[in-house]
Amino acid sequence: MTRFHPKDAVCLTSTRNPRKLGVERPQDGVVHGGRVYFTTVNGPAVLCAGEIGERVQDVDLNRSRTGSNPTV
Repeated sequence: MTRFHPKDAVCLTSTRNPRKLGVERPQDGVVHGGRVYFTTVNGPAVLCAGEIGERVQDVDLNRSRTGSNPTV
């Protein structure tokens, strides 16, 4: 679960501490292939290893836009 104002994510099935995402306004998290992908309301996406583990990659989805049609 992401928390908008604290800018972090919390695993609801674990006792681990919240994972600081360090990006503005995180909103959704999706688990896929052993990684967790988080999106934000202003464009960046964050990729974390494992169950809300180490932050391994940032992707600026705003840069993938061509005109008014985003390419994702």
